Amino acid sequence: MNETHSSPGDSEARFSAPAHTDSGPSPVTRFFRAIGLSPEAYRLPYRRSDWLVPLLIVLLLHLGSGIVLRDLFVQAQIEQVRAMLESNPRLSAEQKEEAIEQMTGGTAADRMGWGAVAGSVVMPVIGALLGAAVLLLILNFGAGGSVRYGPLWFLMTLSLAPTAIHSVLFTILSLSRGSVEVAFGPAALLPSDAGWIRTFLQTFDFFGFFWVFATQYVGVPVVTGLRPRKARTGLVILWIAYVLFALLGALASGCAMTMGGGGA
Repeated sequence: MNETHSSPGDSEARFSAPAHTDSGPSPVTRFFRAIGLSPEAYRLPYRRSDWLVPLLIVLLLHLGSGIVLRDLFVQAQIEQVRAMLESNPRLSAEQKEEAIEQMTGGTAADRMGWGAVAGSVVMPVIGALLGAAVLLLILNFGAGGSVRYGPLWFLMTLSLAPTAIHSVLFTILSLSRGSVEVAFGPAALLPSDAGWIRTFLQTFDFFGFFWVFATQYVGVPVVTGLRPRKARTGLVILWIAYVLFALLGALASGCAMTMGGGGA
């Protein structure tokens, strides 16, 4: 029987050689896989660039859209303020014109425009931060898990990928129509003056609500390591809370508009 002998050096090399570590898909690949609802988009481990690059892509498109549509946002807000003040019977015609000028003229209009631009960038980040924090509480304290914040932040930021498509389509349609009254959901069925109901229905945007939820539904079991049913139940609870919060916000906005317009 033939024997093969290995030198001590060969044995040391065999046991001390670093194992191949799979770093997962590239950040851009993860971005497109998230859009395509692939669980591979959320494969662990993840690197900082895996959430930072997709987030930057989304925010840059939001920023570009906001800058391009800035004048249309200002126009829409001015029309909203004008409609609210002109429907107020307690104000005379001169008082209405003076109030409209104060609220929409000069630097006020600039603040409106740049406020809309800043909001398009800041709000997604705040939403991801809060969403990850609330989901952490739901899964760890409500579902008895031991999930860390980092993977949930990774989930929330990467799931924003579909909103990049929204930014592109929203910009194109708004420019073609000369108005930012563009909706990709049930709000499109109502006129722009439908009040709080339309404001609430704008929550159910195809890209920002349904598609983002679908990406999170696919990814939450992957990043948490929990049983799919438990992880997804926690996610559904988070989104129900979001819908209720949106409803309260729409009602508050409607009440403010009614009071500002002098209604009952």
